[in-house]
Amino acid sequence: MPTAPDQLKFLASTFAVLTLLGCAPMDVKDIVEDTPNYLDKTFTAAQLPTEVRKQASSSHAAPRFRTIKIKFNYQVENSVGEKILSTTSNNLYKDLGNGLIQLFGQDANNDLVFSRYYGLTYAGAIELRAQMVLSNKKTANFITEVKSYKTFASDIATAQENSIYDYDWNSGTAIQIAGYIERKKHCVTGKAFPASQLYASLPGTAFDMDCELISNGSASYRQHYVFLQQYGLAVLMGSTYANRKITDTITSVEIQ
Repeated sequence: MPTAPDQLKFLASTFAVLTLLGCAPMDVKDIVEDTPNYLDKTFTAAQLPTEVRKQASSSHAAPRFRTIKIKFNYQVENSVGEKILSTTSNNLYKDLGNGLIQLFGQDANNDLVFSRYYGLTYAGAIELRAQMVLSNKKTANFITEVKSYKTFASDIATAQENSIYDYDWNSGTAIQIAGYIERKKHCVTGKAFPASQLYASLPGTAFDMDCELISNGSASYRQHYVFLQQYGLAVLMGSTYANRKITDTITSVEIQ
C-alpha cells in the first residue's frame, strides 16, 4: 500500500502532467512570463484530438507568411448604441502551415493590458483551441477545444468570394470527457475588393466574411471578418451579441 509521501508524490506528478496538458488551472503570472513558449507548447496541432488534427491539417497548404502583427482600436456599444468601452488590441498571427494559424492577442487601456487571448485557429476564423487570460485573476480560464467535427469545410483556408462555409462540432474544456456543447458556424463571403481599402499597406484582394454561431441549437452571436486572400487569413473585425456590439478598426499592420 502506498505511503503518504508516495501518494503526495503521485498527486504532485499527476498535477504537473495535467498542467502541461492544459487540464489544470495555471497561474496567470506563469503564463504571461512565458508567453512564446506557452503558445508553442499548448496551441499547435499536436495538442488537438487525433481526428480533429487530421481534419484540420488536411489542406496540406504551405505557410504563406511568418507572422502578421495587427493593431486595432475597438469600440463596444450596448444594445441601444451607447459607447461603453473604447480600447486597443494587438494581435499576433503565426502561420503554422496546413491552414493552421496560431493567435496571440492583448487588449489594453492606457497601455495597461487587462486581457490576453491564446488560440489555435483554422484560417483565423475557426477556433480549434483557445484560452482567455485575465490580468486581474490569479488563475487563467480553462483551455477550451474542439472535441470532434461532424462537418468541416477545409477549403476556407483558400476561401473565395460569394461562397458558403459550414461547420458542426462538439466542444468543451481540455479536461472534459463528456457533456460537450454542440456548436455550428455558418459563414458567407461577399464580393472581393482591394485589401488596401482595409489598410493601405495590405496587398492583394480581400472580402467580407460574415458568420453566425449557434450553440446547442440557438443562435448565440455573429462575427464579421475580412478575409485576406493572399495570406489565407480571416481577421476578426467585429462581433454582435444580444447585449453589445464590438467594432474593430485597424491602425497598423506589420508582415513578416
